Amino acid sequence: MHQATLTLLPRQTRLINASEGLQLEVQSGCLWLTRSGDAVDHFLVAGERIALQENLVLIESDRHPDTTGLVAARYRLTPLRPAGSALRVLSAFWPARFRPVA
Repeated sequence: MHQATLTLLPRQTRLINASEGLQLEVQSGCLWLTRSGDAVDHFLVAGERIALQENLVLIESDRHPDTTGLVAARYRLTPLRPAGSALRVLSAFWPARFRPVA
C-alpha cells in the first residue's frame, strides 16, 4: 500500500492520535517528537523511524543538526498492523455463531 508523504513547515506542529499503532518514518529534515509517559523527547532525522501506540503524540519540524537554517520536514505514517488483522485475531476466540462472515 502506498502511503502519502506528509510535510511540516519549519516550526509547524502536528498532534497525532496513534492509539491504533503507527510507524512514523522521517523522509527528510528533522522532527522533534514528544509523547506522554516517555521520559525523553526524540529527535528523528531522515531514514529514522519510531513505533507509536500512544493516544497523543506531538511532532514539530525542527532544525536539522547538519544545517544552519530551518527546513521543512517530510515524513510518512503507516499502520503497525494491516487493516482488519485485529478482527481476525479476535474472531479466533469468538464462538462460531458470532464470527464475521468473510
